Amino acid sequence: ALAAARAAAAPPSPSAEPEGAEWFIQNIFRQLKRNRGDALVSSSVRLGVCGDIRLHFVPGQDWFAGLQAIGRGRQACEKRGRGDGLLRLELDGSGEGVVLKFYLFVGTAKRGPFVCDFSDTPIQEVPLGVHWCEHLEANSMNLLLRLELVD
Repeated sequence: ALAAARAAAAPPSPSAEPEGAEWFIQNIFRQLKRNRGDALVSSSVRLGVCGDIRLHFVPGQDWFAGLQAIGRGRQACEKRGRGDGLLRLELDGSGEGVVLKFYLFVGTAKRGPFVCDFSDTPIQEVPLGVHWCEHLEANSMNLLLRLELVD
């Protein structure tokens, strides 16, 4: 369990913002160090027609290669390279007929839209496509990942 995660699903309503979920990872470098560079896993969140889903933040190969640089924080991470990380979506339960179309926000960087079809497997992966270290909150080591569902 990742105690520093904040996950919430927005209730649908005609005047509300698009439905989605967000995951706020506080002090991401400390979390990655604690996990020895392995994926960070969110608490379960309810997301549209999917039901309950867990998000896995995978920092990427550049990060694994530079694990010893964790103590140097953002600057060391930004020098590591392209940012080949990904977000893994794990559906709790049956994915039969579940297709999810969404935008992924890494900090303020918008990616997508992506389409994940959970019919064959309950786990889908989406590349971040941006170097996540460059999208940490200003003056902090926190990262916000957000999914925004598309009709």
